Parts: sequence; structure tokens; C-alpha cells
Amino acid sequence: MTPVMPTEQEPQSAKWLATVRFPVPLAEQQDYLLELPDGIKDESGRPLSNAASFPLKVRTSEAPPLAKFAAAPFGIVEWEAAGPSLVPLSLRHVQADLQPSSSGHLRIRRLTDDVEILKWYGRLFHQNEWEDRKSEWLKDAADLQSMTVPPPNPDKVIDVIGVPLSQPGYHVLELKSPRLGQALLDPIQPMFVRTGALVTNLGLHVKVGKDDSLVWVTSLDKGKPVEGAQVSVYDCRGKSLWRGRTDGQGLARIDRPNLDGDSGSGQCIAESGLFITARFSQSGKALDQSFMFSGWSRGIEPWRFNVPIAWGSERVARAHTVTDRPLLRAGDTLSMKHFFRLETVQGLSDATPDQLPDKLRVVFEGTGEDIATLDLRWQGARYALSTWKVPPGAKLGRYRFVMEREDSRGGRRSWDSGSVRVEEFRVPLVDARLIPPKAPSAGAKEQTWAAQLNYMAGGAMAKSPVTVSAMLQPRWSNFPGFDDFAFEPPAAEGPPDADGADEMDEGDGESGGGPHGASRLVLDKLALQTDAKGGLVQGTAEGQRRSPHRTARRTELPGSRRTDAYPRGLPGRVAR
Repeated sequence: MTPVMPTEQEPQSAKWLATVRFPVPLAEQQDYLLELPDGIKDESGRPLSNAASFPLKVRTSEAPPLAKFAAAPFGIVEWEAAGPSLVPLSLRHVQADLQPSSSGHLRIRRLTDDVEILKWYGRLFHQNEWEDRKSEWLKDAADLQSMTVPPPNPDKVIDVIGVPLSQPGYHVLELKSPRLGQALLDPIQPMFVRTGALVTNLGLHVKVGKDDSLVWVTSLDKGKPVEGAQVSVYDCRGKSLWRGRTDGQGLARIDRPNLDGDSGSGQCIAESGLFITARFSQSGKALDQSFMFSGWSRGIEPWRFNVPIAWGSERVARAHTVTDRPLLRAGDTLSMKHFFRLETVQGLSDATPDQLPDKLRVVFEGTGEDIATLDLRWQGARYALSTWKVPPGAKLGRYRFVMEREDSRGGRRSWDSGSVRVEEFRVPLVDARLIPPKAPSAGAKEQTWAAQLNYMAGGAMAKSPVTVSAMLQPRWSNFPGFDDFAFEPPAAEGPPDADGADEMDEGDGESGGGPHGASRLVLDKLALQTDAKGGLVQGTAEGQRRSPHRTARRTELPGSRRTDAYPRGLPGRVAR
């Protein structure tokens, strides 16, 4: 037998090895002779102190006994109408315990009552792995089925057999083996291995809402809706909450709000949540039944599909604060209108007086500090009005509005409803607009621009001083549909340099690129004056004007404009 080559994770070298592995599994109760190469030494060059013991005789023992169901403590097997459904069971060295004349056995009990199914499921769900394997649960139980297994196959290390279950429903399977107890238990006694198996052709799906709930029943073999299936809903302690039948779409509509909230108190028998069962009978076939818990969502959790969810029995609320402006300065007074609504199936609805928030907290977002607390006085259930004066020394940043009220447990419920910002800023008082020529002109030596300056409060800014600046910049020509063409004449300096273009356009913020070093200033702070209507006619690109506060301000919106001019005889275009 040749050793297995070391893996990449195992330390190794071209001259030495840390481990030697052989293919597994080895044969049971087999003699082997372990041989080492002549002259083998450790990495320090020392010979082995027990080199005389090799070749070394070794013998493998018998593999430990094994009895294991494929799924425990619960599994689902699709019901095969043409024959029995099979539950996989792996066995090793315990087949002799399951023969007719032996002291072991394999027993099966089929359950049909909903509450009894819930109790047995809970018993298996909460079983103690170490203690309960010493006791027999199906002893003296009624309606038991027993089966024997085939003798062991000498060609296989582990025998995997199928336990046949011909009837649909929930089955409890229990295996008794003295051989397992002899190997694994102290003191020696028979050991029990058990599981629960649901044999069904019904698939259940449940969606629990605050206003109503929905159960969908489909077939496993075809995936089609099942009409006329009887659906029952229980709480986790076995209390019946609802019964009904599915319609033509396989849907059972439960018009009952907070179905999962009416569960009383006490410990659940098995898993938490609702216990839902379904039964479906067909002529000439056995009664099919299935069950599920509302908490079974592994792999289909709502967050995997960005589906919103809500917890608890209280309805989801939507809070919103409308402000007269989003930007404030220290010392300003803010007027607010507050809305509070509850989500329902039909949309948003008004809240009752005991559900409405009674306080509004103003929180500085930067530190989480509470700045102010205001009382909310609602106009019926529609809205509430309030004002907040920003402190003169307020910190700059964002302020959040949080609605609050006391809940039934003595705590506080809160809802974020909006925010505003407090900053230092000056309000623009003048609207300056530059009006370029209506169409590009080819070969023009000059252009005529118009400008209009108006007060924000209304009226023209007449007879006011204005300074005008303009810059001429060449631009690379491009036309729609001709992206692969170049329209510029050959240049001695070669192709455009991206770094040079960046230096040329620094401070412009709008340039699309052009030949390097070709920009020039054509107007430099030319002093002009508006006419009686606030107008101005002159070749301009940027403007500065004096506000009523007598402070020089740069025109921003639009503030600066560009237009295209085509030099005569050249196919390019130049932006001005």
C-alpha cells in the first residue's frame, strides 16, 4: 500500500516529511506490515532509536457499530402513490439485533391527531441526546409496526437501507440495539435511536400579517394548488385558533388580525410560532396530511429578498414632520406640521388618541444630545402644529425630530419624523442672468451678450456698477455620429497632453479639453453700469456686482456662461 502524497496545507520539504498518511478506510481486523526505507533519519540527521522494530506488524480492529437515520429528529419524505416511501437508515454491525429472533427491534408508529403530532414532535425536538437514548418511548404503544432488516452485505462497510412507509402522515421510528449499548453506554444496556418522519405530498406555505393571514397548499409532485384541503391553525401550545378550507387557488384566507399574537402564556410544546396542519382526501387514496411551523423560513427569509417585515402585534406607524424650510441659521424660528399614520391593508389610517405621540424631541445628530422637548397638540388625529426657536449659540449640523409616547409596558416608543440643518450662510439678494448669442457665429471678431440683474425681492437692479471678465478657450471639436473623426488642423506640438489640459482648465470646472496653452483673457474686470431696467449689453463671460450690502459678490446662477464660435476657414469650434 503506497502512502498518500502530502497536501499543500501540510508542512513538507524535498528532503523531509512531517506526516505520512495511507488511504482510508482500512479493512477491519486485518494484519498490516509497516516498512520504512533504509537509512531513514530525522531532519537533524539522527537515526531512529526504534529502527530495529521495523518492519512493524499492526492490526486494525473492528469498526464501531452504527445506526443512524438520514434526518433526525425530523425529516420530510415525499409520499409515493405507486409504492412505499423510503426513510434512509445507515447500519453497521447492528443488523443481527434487528432479526426476528433477536432482542432488538425497529418499530414504527403512525400518528394522525394534530395535537398528538405536536406533542410527539416536541418530545423529539427537546430530547436529551445522552439520557433519552437509554429509554424506550414506544413501549406498550398501540398500532405499532415492526420490521426486520436484511443481513449485512460483506462487500460494503456501511449498509444503507430504506425503511418503507406506505401510509402518509407523521411517523415515529425507534430502533433498539443491544450491540450499540455495549459499545457506547456505561453501564451496558440496550441503546435506542429514533427520529420523526413526515410522509406527505402536500406543501404548506404561510404568511402571517397584522390584519389577516394566508395559507397556501400545493402538491409536492406537481407543484399545483390543492383545492379543498382542510387547514387548521394552532398556537405553539396546541390551542386551536382557526379552521377552514382552501379555494381553487389553494389559498386559505384567515381574516383574523394578529393571529400569532393570540397565543396566551406558557412554554411552547415544540417550536415557537404557529402550528399549521393540512389534510386532503381523494377518492381511492389514503388521507394525506402535512404540517409546518410559522418559523420555518430557512433559505427563504424575507431579508434575503428585501421584503419588509414587522415584529409584534402593534401596527407599523409612519411619522413625518413638514418644515417651512430645510436650512436655518442660529436664532431662527422654525414652523412645523406633524403627521402620524398607521399602516393597514387598505393603506394609511388615522391613529387613535392613545396611539398618538405626545412629545417631540429635537436631537443634535453630531452628539446625540437632546436640544429641546416640545408638546404635541393634535388637531383631532390629522396633524399637530409646533414651532422651535433655534438657540443663538446652536451648533452647526443636522438636527433630528423624534416623536415619542409611553407604551403599555412603561417604556417609550419613538419614531424619527424628519430633520433640518443649521448652518452659517448668507441669502442671495440679486438674480444675475447672462444671455449669449442665439446661434454660433463663424469667423466673428466680436460677440454681443446681454445681461439682466434683478432683485430677488422683485424689481430691476437699475444704475448699478458691474465688473465683467471674459476668457477665450479653444476646444476640441466633436459632432454626433463622427466620434472617430478629428476636425482640428495638424499641430506642430503633437497630440494634446492630458496633464497640460488639466493645468489650462484649472479653476474653470466646465472645460471639455482643448489645445494646451491657447487660452487668453479678452476682458479683465471691465467696469460697466446697468441701465434703468437692470439690463446690460456687452461681450461678457463672468460678472461681479455690488449687492445692497455693498459687498462684492460673484455671480453664480448662471453667473458664467459659454458659447461656441467657429474661426473662419477652420473646421474646429472655439468656446468662449
